[in-house]
Amino acid sequence: MSLFHMKIQAILDVISVYEEEGQHERLDADHMLYLLVEDFRKSLPGQRIPTAGRTLWYSVLGNSRDCPEDVATPLSQFADWLIQNYLTERELVIHIRSGSLEFYGNSYSNIDPNTLALLEFLQQHPGEKFSSSDLARKIPGLRGNPSMIRNLLKELEKIEPRLRACVKGKTGAGRWLEVPRRHYT
Repeated sequence: MSLFHMKIQAILDVISVYEEEGQHERLDADHMLYLLVEDFRKSLPGQRIPTAGRTLWYSVLGNSRDCPEDVATPLSQFADWLIQNYLTERELVIHIRSGSLEFYGNSYSNIDPNTLALLEFLQQHPGEKFSSSDLARKIPGLRGNPSMIRNLLKELEKIEPRLRACVKGKTGAGRWLEVPRRHYT
């Protein structure tokens, strides 16, 4: 198990104790759970918890300050979110340096670096939705050109249609990645 996964497991262990003992205390900056989540946050890309998880964590913090007895539900939801997004075996593994990826056990090589960068960016931001212009600005090789996103999606279709189907999009809602995952055993 990697250090990253050990950090998540430590958070889940503290949450479990917190829930089992029915603790109703404030989660101040010196509380063990707060410190573990901060350490986890600092190990993420951009040192930010993705929006869905951040919203749940802020709900935990808010309830712990305003109404500590109501912290159980958001705390349980935060734990579920961590498990779903980080303690699962990914079916999509991206290898930027070698220009390849693995998808459902199949290897694909000689993939355009911008296509890999798009997939990696979406994978690093689970549950978050980005417009084509946001993606074009955030992925360095695209030079702010949103029309390149459509070209990259066409490339994905050529590589593997099932992979292209994992990049979801909706007019006005943006694009996001949905790759089915398996839990660690």
